[in-house]
Amino acid sequence: MIYDGLGRPTSSSYPTTTIKADFSAPISNVTATTTKYHEVGRAVKVTLPYGSANATLFKMDNYNGVPMMLTTQTDALCKISQLQTDVKRRNVVIKLNGFTNLYFAVQIRYFEPHPKNDLH
Repeated sequence: MIYDGLGRPTSSSYPTTTIKADFSAPISNVTATTTKYHEVGRAVKVTLPYGSANATLFKMDNYNGVPMMLTTQTDALCKISQLQTDVKRRNVVIKLNGFTNLYFAVQIRYFEPHPKNDLH
């Protein structure tokens, strides 16, 4: 396991054996899994040993005129899912890509209690 200056794992591989007693020459040549981070510290790309990758993109977006955080995830099979989150970190819209190129979308509505009806 290799860590960056902030203590986040950037490279991990399976334990290997060595030929030399100084543990400097591993027998296995399997590529390590690598992780890339963006400036806020979220993992944005994980590359697996066989070369495929999972990627995540974060950006501000609008949904029906309301500012939202849009999170787009692409898996190793290039399937895309999107999640829109409001300022209270509640999921508002979820779009999932199945085995076809059609999206399955769910819209979630939250209702705030009216101050007159609040029993507390």
